[in-house]
Amino acid sequence: RIFLIPLLVVAAFERELDGFLKRSPRKEVSILVTGMGRKRAERTLRQRLSRSRPRAMVFTGFAGGIHPGLSAGELIVAEEVVDELTQKRFSPTLDLKTDPMMSRRGRLETAKGVVLTPRSKESLGRRFEALGVDLETSALAQVAAEEAVPWISVRAILDPMEAFLFS
Repeated sequence: RIFLIPLLVVAAFERELDGFLKRSPRKEVSILVTGMGRKRAERTLRQRLSRSRPRAMVFTGFAGGIHPGLSAGELIVAEEVVDELTQKRFSPTLDLKTDPMMSRRGRLETAKGVVLTPRSKESLGRRFEALGVDLETSALAQVAAEEAVPWISVRAILDPMEAFLFS
């Protein structure tokens, strides 16, 4: 076994890490809360990496479902991340062994803004052939690539494609 310690777990909001925080992870595992959006995520991660470098990073939190049939709480392990604004694509440099009954693998799309309606989610999903959408992962992946820190993204579906985000 190879242990990637120190490990940095990154999310936009503390509430996305609630279960993780309650388990009081080992001191070699640290967390970083970036705030919402690509600019905050990028700036916060760059500041953190300027102080100390983890051996690996996990980008986690919530995502919107943009593929039919995904349920709230379902996990997506990103095989690729695509940025809506720049069209840049990033491939995780870590792999995570998962049970196919517990998660789905596929593309994650980082949107330029919050995607609210089932129609706009469906359109985005078709356009990028993606399972989920978030607002930070491509910016985090860009920093990870520049800094040569291995990473993976695991997101939980907050709102399925068929649901309005705020109803």
